[in-house]
Amino acid sequence: RRGHRCQGHEGPHPQAAFSVTLPPLAPSQPQRIIQRMPTRTFLALDLDDAVLDSLEEARRRLVDGVDDKGIRWVVRENLHVTLAFAGSVNDEQLADICREVRPICQAIEPFDFQLKGVTCQPPGGHRCPRMIWANIEDPTGRLAMLQDSINGMMGSMGLRSEVREYLPHVTMARINSCRDAEGLRNRAKKLASMDLGVQHADEIVICASILAQTGARYRPLARFPLGDA
Repeated sequence: RRGHRCQGHEGPHPQAAFSVTLPPLAPSQPQRIIQRMPTRTFLALDLDDAVLDSLEEARRRLVDGVDDKGIRWVVRENLHVTLAFAGSVNDEQLADICREVRPICQAIEPFDFQLKGVTCQPPGGHRCPRMIWANIEDPTGRLAMLQDSINGMMGSMGLRSEVREYLPHVTMARINSCRDAEGLRNRAKKLASMDLGVQHADEIVICASILAQTGARYRPLARFPLGDA
């Protein structure tokens, strides 16, 4: 069953409000989005409940007996695989993204990828790591192809594009501080081979990231199926 990430929160937000229209369009037509103001936007892959359950189990093992006060864990509904971060975009730019991403999605058939192991980033050193990742293996190569095409699209549109090598992962936590960096890394090493499940990817989702006092909330703006479906 598909997980609940990027399922949205009903009602207006003080910093942004959306009216998302998702009519029953033909697959060849982009979904129409009406947006009142620019917002931080990203493109991603959702995760199924079984994978989310595995990530929560990995978190429990990682923090068992550890003081994690300085670790900001990503809540279950926000866990995802980032393909590209577009930055703050307006209505016109969002419509352009939807128009350009559709043929990219049609050109790549659905695929499976493996989530395996947990890693602290950076993995070595005496300083506190900055992030905790779940690693992703891409046996078909389609995840890399999809991200590369979307990243190139972003650059051609004058939007934010990534110049570093794409390392697919799921961000589990961001770390402000930790009392035992070596201990945290050692625990992560024990989970380096943990099987976190196989994820089937059959669509991408364009999401808005809305900042709130309790942290970022994600709202889906449009979804595009992979392949000719």
